[in-house]
Amino acid sequence: GKIVTERLQYLYIFQYKDEIIQQLNEFGRGGWTSYYQSIEKIKNTLQTLLMNITQVDSKTGLIRRLNLSDDSYTEIVDQILKKAKMPAAILQTGIRQLNAILSPGFKGGRLYLLLGLTGRFKSGTLLNIADQIRKYNPQIKPVEDGMRKTILFISNENSIEETYERFLDMYSGLDDDILNITTDDAIRIIKENGGYSFTETSGITIEFRYYANMEMSTADLYNIVDDMADEGYKVIAVILDYIARIKSVSGASEERIRLQDVAKELHSFATFYSIPVITAQQVNREGNGIIDAAMRDNKADLAKFIGTTAVSESYGLIYESDWVALINLEKRKSDEQWFLTFNRLKIRGKQDPQAITYFNHPFADAKRIRLATDVELDHTISVVSLASDLESIDMKDDPLDKVENKYISSGSIIAANKASSILQTLDLSNAVVVGKLKS
Repeated sequence: GKIVTERLQYLYIFQYKDEIIQQLNEFGRGGWTSYYQSIEKIKNTLQTLLMNITQVDSKTGLIRRLNLSDDSYTEIVDQILKKAKMPAAILQTGIRQLNAILSPGFKGGRLYLLLGLTGRFKSGTLLNIADQIRKYNPQIKPVEDGMRKTILFISNENSIEETYERFLDMYSGLDDDILNITTDDAIRIIKENGGYSFTETSGITIEFRYYANMEMSTADLYNIVDDMADEGYKVIAVILDYIARIKSVSGASEERIRLQDVAKELHSFATFYSIPVITAQQVNREGNGIIDAAMRDNKADLAKFIGTTAVSESYGLIYESDWVALINLEKRKSDEQWFLTFNRLKIRGKQDPQAITYFNHPFADAKRIRLATDVELDHTISVVSLASDLESIDMKDDPLDKVENKYISSGSIIAANKASSILQTLDLSNAVVVGKLKS
């Protein structure tokens, strides 16, 4: 109750008060050699204290104890079930097979990790996920209690300008050049083609934020979400690009431990606000080397060659994440069609036993920025690739070279040489799909 919460918050303040007073006294006396180090020292201590006293706030409804024979058992079970049934508890994408391997979408309180090779569309995938969550979850009231539902997209790699240019490219025409697009054109393209129209009762929004490498810590996320709530924006998901560029409040200096601590703290943050946190990390040198070697040997379906040990620096990232998938850019040799490959490596909790955990999904057009969607269709457009007909993209190649704006047809898939392949193509008429969403 309130009394317990206040006592715990008091204990945390008491625990840190001497340290804070000492640091402030040292700061006042001067004699230090670095403004940055002295400020960071005080900032980290205050952030840690704030995170601790915020996490015991009973208003969040965070359940910390359950005894099956206690008098409060029925009440807590009721609270758990109500929480699980909340409209924002599961956020789906516009891709049937991705929803299937998410089983059946991004869930509140969980940490999701995408692994990818250097320069292989990690940021682009996160941007597509943000865009699709906004569009394909009609069960969520866009505005509730005077607050607009918001997807918080934080980049520690690409500037706001770079992110918006890519975002604009998702919905502009094939021949549109940003150098020739006016401000009114840009706003119209996003509004009309992307469906970003906001009224007092409609329109989930996305807030983009940029922080330099190591400028922010996991504790800052609590302040950001709370400040946005004060401004009238209710965060329903956080997308972080990417995990290696954010600090841990633990202050561990060894990279392997720091990354595991960041993942652990992000998981706690997701649990605290009952929202999903979706992030990315690049595979290590070994993983890149495996893919490069396989490309030299003209192999395909390369995402199958890499496992969970290919995560950069820390297996602790895998351990702390609830769901992990490897992504890779590949193209089909027969028609130069581009795909984004998904290979699920880990899932915690209930899963669809019939879901295909490895699949390839096409892009919407030759710009190779926006992924095609299919939840509005009565079939999936994802395919299980033929190893003899799909090749990984060498990032030295021009990404638009020889690429034609073609759509996948079931005929071109079925006509491929099944007999010579270990894998079978996915019959679109009998594919494993997720229930159709009405938008």
